[in-house]
Amino acid sequence: DGPVPLYCSHLAEAFARLGDYPSAAACLGQALTAEPANENFQWAHANLLFLSGDLSGAVHGYQRLLTTQPRNAEAWFNLGVSLMQAHQI
Repeated sequence: DGPVPLYCSHLAEAFARLGDYPSAAACLGQALTAEPANENFQWAHANLLFLSGDLSGAVHGYQRLLTTQPRNAEAWFNLGVSLMQAHQI
């Protein structure tokens, strides 16, 4: 079957601690494929996309998270920073 989502999440955390944000985002993307409604995975994935320089991916990730967590102030802030850095606002 596919990768175990929790394993992918832990592997992503290890890559992030090593500063390899693109690999961490890729691992967490696999976890999200298996569990797309997992808000913890969505949050971490959006943050890793931002850290890896994928601003459009981060924007999409924060927007997706905000559909289920509209009161998440940190997600709104990170969305704004991502949009500013992508020169979309």
